Amino acid sequence: YNINMGVTYVRYKRNGASLTKAMQNLHLDQATSDLTILCDSETLPCHKVILATRSDVFKAMFDAKSGFAELQDGVLEIEDFDAHTMKVFLEYMYMDSIKTEDINCKVLMAAHKYNFERLFSECSEHLKFSIDKENIFEIIKCAYLVDADELFRKAVLAIKKMNREEIKDDLDVLYKDCPGIGQKIADYFLFNAN
Repeated sequence: YNINMGVTYVRYKRNGASLTKAMQNLHLDQATSDLTILCDSETLPCHKVILATRSDVFKAMFDAKSGFAELQDGVLEIEDFDAHTMKVFLEYMYMDSIKTEDINCKVLMAAHKYNFERLFSECSEHLKFSIDKENIFEIIKCAYLVDADELFRKAVLAIKKMNREEIKDDLDVLYKDCPGIGQKIADYFLFNAN
């Protein structure tokens, strides 16, 4: 005997915001924030639970045993990124999306610093297909600093296609700024034909 005991679910119209929308509505909500990020003299209200859920670096920072001063006064001062980068970073934390025009090396570096894998992956994937003469040296330096090997490889392949005389000065600056990058580029030239 074959008895079909299938269950049918009926979907009813639901009123009110979804969980996703409710979390998005918390973005920059001063009334419910329990942490303020101070960056370039701008204050960005945040929620520890959102930051800790998206980044294990923030989770460790907010652990009561960590002893970070940010826990006492509720202010986290960020000096190594500009306010625009932090706004984009935080918007992604809450919204899970980023505008194409906001994807850049600074956001990639923030995602790396705070171990925000989803944003890191999205930025590095986009940058792989955005390499041009204007940004190639910024991308290759950033990819080197954050160990984004596939992005680094793509940038090196783009350099191989450029006129050596035109880029000589830019390469010299890059080599001076990032000791060790010249060897890594040379290794790609020698050992990675494509």
